[in-house]
Amino acid sequence: MRRKFPILSVILCITLLLNFITAFADATEDGLLTLEEAKALALKNDIHYHYQDKYIQDAKDKYAELSEDNSKGSRRGSNIAQKEAARISGKIQLENAYSNIRKAILTKADMKRSSDSDTANAFYAVIEAQNSLAIALKDLELKREDQKKAEFKYILNIISKNSLTQAEEACRNSEAAYNKAALELESCISKLCKSIGEELDMSKVKLDTTLSIPDIKSIDLEKIKEDNLKNNLSYFSAREQYKLAEYELALTEEKYDDYYDELKRGSSNVREEFENMLLDAQKNFEDAEYSWNEKLEALEESLRDQYDSLEDLYESYMEQKEDLDDMKLTVKENKTKHAMGIITKAALDSSIASLDKLEKQLVSTIIKLNKQYMNMIQYSIDE
Repeated sequence: MRRKFPILSVILCITLLLNFITAFADATEDGLLTLEEAKALALKNDIHYHYQDKYIQDAKDKYAELSEDNSKGSRRGSNIAQKEAARISGKIQLENAYSNIRKAILTKADMKRSSDSDTANAFYAVIEAQNSLAIALKDLELKREDQKKAEFKYILNIISKNSLTQAEEACRNSEAAYNKAALELESCISKLCKSIGEELDMSKVKLDTTLSIPDIKSIDLEKIKEDNLKNNLSYFSAREQYKLAEYELALTEEKYDDYYDELKRGSSNVREEFENMLLDAQKNFEDAEYSWNEKLEALEESLRDQYDSLEDLYESYMEQKEDLDDMKLTVKENKTKHAMGIITKAALDSSIASLDKLEKQLVSTIIKLNKQYMNMIQYSIDE
């Protein structure tokens, strides 16, 4: 009648803890892998990240080439308007080429941020999966104890067959939850290995589970906004487009003013070409200004939303911390009550399991806090 502990569960547990191919242990002498070490490994093994240096150099070479062309000063055109349009175009191309150097550098920085983020997510996922497996194992142990008691009580005719069946069903459900948690941990470890480009032998390497609480009170939204404008490729590109359009308009207006008197006396076709140049420059500037303002508003709104979300999550953390402190007191009291024979061992074990579950839930919340915090300040970190 009594169910044996499932062989699959034992095999999965042993596999997860002991049977990963080792190719990594030499990377950390103390057998402890920190998040920063994992990030460094991932970046070291990222071919695309290192190849980005070539694109940076290509952008620098292109700028040097255009700079040399512009220094010659010769621009083709059959009239003043066309010649000046060519000169202005050359200057804009040069500014754009210079901007492309910065964009290539920012692309490399973004690749590092993406790698760091993916690695952190995979690293934290393993920690959470380990916690989930521990909770599932504790629950399974309690359910198996409940089943044993139910079997004994049934033999003594203390409980009905239906009560025994319920205990058996609860145990089967707990076994299924444990097996699912074990498979999830296996999957998470596999993803972390893929992220860092190394195989982990989990019998020799343990993840550093040290977690800090972000200081959200020190967040400066204005500084984060400015850092995004400088270091976020999307916002940098939008601002550059705006600045280039503004520069093009200024150059066109300057040349239009310089040739204004001459244009009044000259060909109407040339004057019309110049006027069209000016109108196009004004239209480009207005479009770029509108896009830039929309982008800026979206950034400010996004940062406010992120900060509000962080505050809500921090409040949740504080509430969970209070619940955890209360449960610690309950467990302490229950240990005394059990020693005095006031409560059963099962009741004490249940409160200890609840404490363990709250501790691991708090870890998950701290991980979420760190993820959201790092996502918000990522462009304020020097790369």
